[in-house]
Amino acid sequence: MAIQSPPSIDDLEGLRARAKEAVDTAVDYLIRIDNLLERMADLLYVMQPFQSGRIAIDFNLHRGQIKPFVRVYRKLRAGKGKWTSTNVSHLGLTKRVKRSREFEPNHKLMLVLCERITQLFVLRGQMQERLRVLVYGATLTLQQRNGELEELEALVNGMLERVEMQFEGEMEVE
Repeated sequence: MAIQSPPSIDDLEGLRARAKEAVDTAVDYLIRIDNLLERMADLLYVMQPFQSGRIAIDFNLHRGQIKPFVRVYRKLRAGKGKWTSTNVSHLGLTKRVKRSREFEPNHKLMLVLCERITQLFVLRGQMQERLRVLVYGATLTLQQRNGELEELEALVNGMLERVEMQFEGEMEVE
């Protein structure tokens, strides 16, 4: 029978470091996407006239997190200078690009920009879902397996105590 050494703590610490690095990389990816969405929001602001039908990206607090939303603004007829907006889906955003006389000079650029915005929203959603599944899976697994682990620890500790009492100090258990 071969003698096997227990797993090294260094191996487990290496695993912890790789897991932290993977999560940090994913969060950095999300930060890059959000920064790019902010710059695209600036482009949208500059490229469109102040007319009803403007498309914008706003960051709002939603369920405790700041998230980007696509909005279409329209001017209210009743009040001077008053605007209202409605949230719209990032899917099919190119169909919402106005082509009227005021919007015509940047129409093609707006179409390309809106396609890229849709792409970024999709990438952002996919990465957030991967992180959510990772965190939820690890947390749920630990909650469900914790009882089993405590039971096994109690069993092994009890067996070691009985063996030590039986040999009354003749045997050292490390």
